[in-house]
Amino acid sequence: MSPAVAAQLEGVELVDPDLVYDDRAEIDLGGRTAVLRTVGPAHTASDQTVLIDGRVLFGGDLLETRIFPITPYFPPYDTDVDGARWITVLDQLAALDAEIAVPGHGEVADTSLIRDVRDYLAHVRDEVERLRAGGVSVDEAATTIDKAARARWTTWEHPEWISLAVQAFYAAGR
Repeated sequence: MSPAVAAQLEGVELVDPDLVYDDRAEIDLGGRTAVLRTVGPAHTASDQTVLIDGRVLFGGDLLETRIFPITPYFPPYDTDVDGARWITVLDQLAALDAEIAVPGHGEVADTSLIRDVRDYLAHVRDEVERLRAGGVSVDEAATTIDKAARARWTTWEHPEWISLAVQAFYAAGR
């Protein structure tokens, strides 16, 4: 962790969980079933999802509603994001055929937002690959992709995350 994060955690007392699991766990919520799944690394090294009764998907920061996804890429401390795996995870989540998606940020929506986030990440990945093949630097790629993404996803908030997504995909392709 960075010294700033370490300072914020000074004096924090961690509590051990009552339930631990590796890949998957089911919890009976008294008439409802919650399926907990480990799906990371994707957005982070330890992404988790929760699916209630096969209908309601809690995706955490894997999903955002009309917000450019937060791509936590802050070398040297936070570089766990795996954009390619994130796209794969989104494909898997879409295949669950849930009805409702609860994102980490933004409004609850139908699961079309899974495809929206996936399409954005795939766009960034594909453009990074194309631009890198043409000898474009990471900074030039970030500028080019930022401009195109803002034009394509005009209603999305927090465009400051675009360049971090570019940097993460660029670093992964080295």
